[in-house]
Amino acid sequence: MTSTESYHWYAFGVSHKKADFRLRTKFSLSQEEIIHYYEDVFIPGSCKGFILTTCNRTSFFLRGPHPKTIEAYFASQKALSMEEYAAVSYHFEGREAIQHFFEVAAGLDSQIPGDFEIIGQMKKATCLAKTHGVLNGEIEKLMNAATYASRRIKNETDFSSGTSSVSYAAVRLLKDELADFKRSKLLILGLGDIGRQVIENLLKHKAAETIWVANRSEEKSLLFAREYGVRVLAFDSWKFALADFDALVNAASSPGLLLDDEEIEKTSAPALFLDLAMPAALGNARGNKRVFHVDEISAYVLGNISKRCKEIPKAQGIVAEEINEFYAWQTARLASPYVNAIGAEFERRHSDKQLVNSASFYQRKRLEARLFQSIKEDPQKLSWLKLWITNSVA
Repeated sequence: MTSTESYHWYAFGVSHKKADFRLRTKFSLSQEEIIHYYEDVFIPGSCKGFILTTCNRTSFFLRGPHPKTIEAYFASQKALSMEEYAAVSYHFEGREAIQHFFEVAAGLDSQIPGDFEIIGQMKKATCLAKTHGVLNGEIEKLMNAATYASRRIKNETDFSSGTSSVSYAAVRLLKDELADFKRSKLLILGLGDIGRQVIENLLKHKAAETIWVANRSEEKSLLFAREYGVRVLAFDSWKFALADFDALVNAASSPGLLLDDEEIEKTSAPALFLDLAMPAALGNARGNKRVFHVDEISAYVLGNISKRCKEIPKAQGIVAEEINEFYAWQTARLASPYVNAIGAEFERRHSDKQLVNSASFYQRKRLEARLFQSIKEDPQKLSWLKLWITNSVA
């Protein structure tokens, strides 16, 4: 890849590495905001890419010219100067951007190392970008390559041994903090990916009739309840029933707080609140109430994953191999017009000798395949190929 091609891979954003959950909340983007970026900020014919927003990061992965224009807009919309933004953000260019992409997909950059829920979140993000016409073939290929690397890591190492995701951490915390966990009555808000994962993990340890769910779409709640046996509470009435529960787990997104500090303090029960949303949707602990936000929940299992951390070098080795494969593919892609030119010239010369057209066609395809493989194995041959075409093919 040329330096120019390399430069136009770009990644930037805000993650758990520099910003706690309150700062990340300021930079989080709703789906409506993301669509605004795709429709109004990504310049037609310019940058392609997608935006990933989770409880631990808001990240942009871009390919094309002028990515810094998009980054500057992102910073300005969050009412920060570029200097203030730089203190909590990151950005990578070229190969470092691709390295970062693979590490995020593999769970190497997660707050809980080896959290493989991230790969599903990335796939969903790319699907939304594709729907709005801001994804190209190269980024799709990159996503496929990163998915393959993630699968290899899961199959060839113990980096994903056990289960340590935010949803799993929430269940661990509930088990440890509730005196009678099995009989405790739990209310889960939200049936997105995180909410569903929390409930699925809970059902491994306690009866379905002790779990209640409230979701903005009551139809979705009823379908989920029919499948899993949990109980349903109307979303517009959950606050009135709050005192009946031993713990509240929030996995519902909200532009503002669903419960503020004062409301948490005044409720007679529950005494335990878990907030998995980003931006945060629950206030802070008051009185005898305990409120755990994303960072505190994630930290709950970090001490129990030393085994998987020992597997990080193996995971990094697989990532390095798959990055090299991706670069080989990209080099071969750049070589395509030159290989095709040689193939066309080969076919023309052999046709002059009155070879059967079909035989000439298959010989050409075999030649092109050998050239592509040779260039993948040694990218320097692309320069030789360009020179040969310039001197030999008129």
